[in-house]
Amino acid sequence: MSTQNKKIKSLINLAVTLFLILGIIFPTFGFAADQDNSGDKEFKIVELDRFIDQEKSIAQDYKKKIIRKMVPVKFDARMKRFPEEKEMAYIYTAMQVVGVNPMPEVNFRMFVESKEGRIIPVYVENKAAAKLKEGLKVEQDASFLGYHVYTYAKGPAILVVDFLPAPEQP
Repeated sequence: MSTQNKKIKSLINLAVTLFLILGIIFPTFGFAADQDNSGDKEFKIVELDRFIDQEKSIAQDYKKKIIRKMVPVKFDARMKRFPEEKEMAYIYTAMQVVGVNPMPEVNFRMFVESKEGRIIPVYVENKAAAKLKEGLKVEQDASFLGYHVYTYAKGPAILVVDFLPAPEQP
């Protein structure tokens, strides 16, 4: 096979792969109707348990992952475990699809617990991970600032970028 034919075959394979990926990621070629496209970066306060229910329902309706436009959210939760370094791939794909630039460094994941006792994983930006290890204790409540990156079968996938410790209870 000639070099030119190999390049053409490679481009066709890439196009088919992208088409399949987009078919998995987007229920349609667009974003869900609830997306905030205003460019306003204020963090929307969400009640984590209701947010999980809402996003699980959406994922079940579409039966696919739904990439969001990095919607800023603020939620209260308890840190269950310090951020742990973990290989990340899908979050980078999701951020590339929506055109995030500059790309944050995300090499950590941790688990948080909602008020009703649901434990979910969250991505943690590298600088936030270092700050969390210094400024928060395991089992301590906090208000977390993050970005809703995508929705999947377990609910929202959130990238935590900062936090505010809850006042200590006497």
